[in-house]
Amino acid sequence: TYTIEYTSNNVFSRISNMQIFKLPWSSYQEPTELMSMEERNHPVEFWWYQNDDFVSEILNIEIPEDKKLTELPENLNYTCSIADYSLDFTVNGKILRIKRELRFKNDYVPAEKYDEFKEFFDNVIKADAMQIAFTQNDKSKKGKKKKKRKGR
Repeated sequence: TYTIEYTSNNVFSRISNMQIFKLPWSSYQEPTELMSMEERNHPVEFWWYQNDDFVSEILNIEIPEDKKLTELPENLNYTCSIADYSLDFTVNGKILRIKRELRFKNDYVPAEKYDEFKEFFDNVIKADAMQIAFTQNDKSKKGKKKKKRKGR
């Protein structure tokens, strides 16, 4: 177990009236050539790619005073005969807490289980790449006056 605490500035990208950022997981799943085939005739020895049987990570994200979550994402749970994955979201005051768990039940994927595991793995990749959206907090707009433009 280890704890990492850090502060980051300029983490947002803008899309319309929203500001988004990618969740900063220290360990996440990415597409791999190992899982790129549409069908498979031989087993996958997944331990070549993933060394940990269990990964658990918690992000506590302080929501800036001038922002609010656009929406709280739904919790995600994926399971197959090879692994389980969960991503849980909660908000307590100005703290967004996200818990991610990935548990491998086996590191050997028989060819007949490849389709099941590939679908699971694709879902995990999408979940790990999730971005969170914020909008301007209505409270931070109060007290600010719009500048009036003078006519010519």
